[in-house]
Amino acid sequence: MEAILEKFIVLCEDPYGRLNDWKIENRKEVIGCLPMYVPEELIAAAGMLPVILLGSMKSVTKANKHLLTMTCEELRSTYDMLLNGRFEFIDGVVMPLICDQIRFAGDLWDMDHPFPFFHQIWLSARMDDLGKEFLMNEFHRFKEHLEEYSGREISSHAIEKSIHTYNQNRALLRRLYELKGANPALMTADDFMKVVISSMTMPKETHTELLVELVSAAEELKAPDTVDKTPLLLLGHPCAAPEKELIDLIEELGGVIIDDDLYTGYRYFSTDAELNGNPMESLADRFMKGVPCPIKHHPGQFKNEPGSPMGYPGFIIDFFKKSKARGILFLQTMFCDPYDWEFPSLKERLEEERIPFQKIATGLESHSIEPLRTRLAAFLEVLEK
Repeated sequence: MEAILEKFIVLCEDPYGRLNDWKIENRKEVIGCLPMYVPEELIAAAGMLPVILLGSMKSVTKANKHLLTMTCEELRSTYDMLLNGRFEFIDGVVMPLICDQIRFAGDLWDMDHPFPFFHQIWLSARMDDLGKEFLMNEFHRFKEHLEEYSGREISSHAIEKSIHTYNQNRALLRRLYELKGANPALMTADDFMKVVISSMTMPKETHTELLVELVSAAEELKAPDTVDKTPLLLLGHPCAAPEKELIDLIEELGGVIIDDDLYTGYRYFSTDAELNGNPMESLADRFMKGVPCPIKHHPGQFKNEPGSPMGYPGFIIDFFKKSKARGILFLQTMFCDPYDWEFPSLKERLEEERIPFQKIATGLESHSIEPLRTRLAAFLEVLEK
């Protein structure tokens, strides 16, 4: 188990450094995708490798001269990596316009460092028939741009094959997530996120081969009779991985993350694209029917009537009640507009349901996580009473 897990950890030590060699060896183009919700299957169906661009979250050396310092840490740190030459291996960039920050900064990417391929996808905020129609048009526009750039038609068969490949990988990640939930001692939360992140930065077929081996090894391990740690549900960080030091501190203090709603966790692999005869519609349905999110609005979700659509707060409450967690940790990325707007509603609903939670602000300016030690220790102590 340790040996195969170590392979995933090594892959994440320098997730982008190896891609230039891969590109030369395989003679394929690499398209960088900012989080979240880019239909990677279309890029793979076009014969190119989609790679999720995640910020380093360590320091910013150049981006502050180009972006406001109130820009969210994911966009600012990723942009800094761009300016420092960390993304020289990519041939194009795809930006999902999920928030005002990306909308405002997108054109700067193209001006400061133009790539042969640059595309911005407008994602629907409305989770209804009109929203789906809009999203279908956007996905078709994206497909046509990929075809124009590559000079090759993207057939329905190629998209279906790509969807199958991605679904297979997601199913294995869900199985590993299930095994870790049943046996938290299986691996640390940070190691599990490394498994997910590695799937974002390499061909899915190669990752799946490694994942089959890891899941098989995990299934053979027996869970201990008891786990002397406080189970937690971890939320937040929609576009980046939480700092390793913070995750390690939670576990050091006696907490264990048994469920999460992170982009570098459950949210990334939670939902398959169900093939229904129209692969483009399947990709749109995956977004529309996926787990709720602060950027998605379900008309009628605030009516609080039986049968009303479930918005993000309702989803989190339902998620918590189905989980074995005793409390919720909400990691609030500084200057993340969608989650800033959503948190007051979430806070109100959690208090109504008397669900214990702790909000923790994270960001590039926070530097040391040590000041959080006392707060986290106190929260875990309360949960144990």
